[in-house]
Amino acid sequence: CLEAAQQIRQAHPGTQVVYLSSHARSQHVDRALVAGVRGYVTKDESPDDLIQALAEVGRGETYYGPQVVSRIVDEYAARLADPEPETTEESPAIDALTPREAEVLSYIAHGYSKKETADLLGLSVSTVSNHTHSMMVKLGIRSNVKLARFAYDEGLVTLPEVDDESVEQLTQREADTLRHVGQGLTTQEIAQVIDISVKTVETHIHNAMNKLGIHSRVKLALFALRAGLTP
Repeated sequence: CLEAAQQIRQAHPGTQVVYLSSHARSQHVDRALVAGVRGYVTKDESPDDLIQALAEVGRGETYYGPQVVSRIVDEYAARLADPEPETTEESPAIDALTPREAEVLSYIAHGYSKKETADLLGLSVSTVSNHTHSMMVKLGIRSNVKLARFAYDEGLVTLPEVDDESVEQLTQREADTLRHVGQGLTTQEIAQVIDISVKTVETHIHNAMNKLGIHSRVKLALFALRAGLTP
C-alpha cells in the first residue's frame, strides 16, 4: 500500500519504488507521487510493462503504464472540456481521519475482525471499536463492508488477484448476491433488490463463502470487487 511506500522512502531515501495498483485514476496516481513513488503500473497491464517500469526506475527515470497515462490524459481532457462542472457533493476525504484511524481502516479493509485488529495493533477491542465508530461518523458510513469499499476506492488497499475458476464455481444467483454484497448492502436490502427471501440470501452467501474459502463478509465484498462482480 502507499503507506508502505512512504515508510520505505522515509527509512531508505535512496530506494526507488514502483507501485503495482488496481487503480489508474489520477487521484490515486497523485497520492503515489506524494508518497515518492517513481513508477506506477496497474495490475491489468502486461508483465512487460512492469519489467520496463523496474528497468527505467532502476536507471533513475520515471515510468507510468499505458493505462495510467491514457486515464490521466482522458481525465485532463474532460476537465478542459468542462472547466466548470456541476457542483456535486464531495466524497469524504481520507484526510479527515487520524493516522491511527487510517491504520485501523487498513486492517478492517483487509477483512480483519476487531479482535484481530486489536491484537495486531496492541490495542483493546474497545479502542478499535471507538476508532471504527469515529471513522463511520466522519465518513457517513454505517458498516465495515462500506468502510472496506471506501478504502478500496481511495486506493488504500490492494486486492489479491482472482482467478476465473473461482468465479466460475459460483451459480448465477450466488454471483448476483455477491455483487450486492460488494456494494455494501445488508442481507435484507439484497433480498428486497433481488426479490427473494432473507433466508435465501443467507444461503447464497453461506454457499459462496464455502466455495471460495472466505469466512468474513468484508473479504467476500473485496472478492466481489476484485472479480469484477461489483462495479
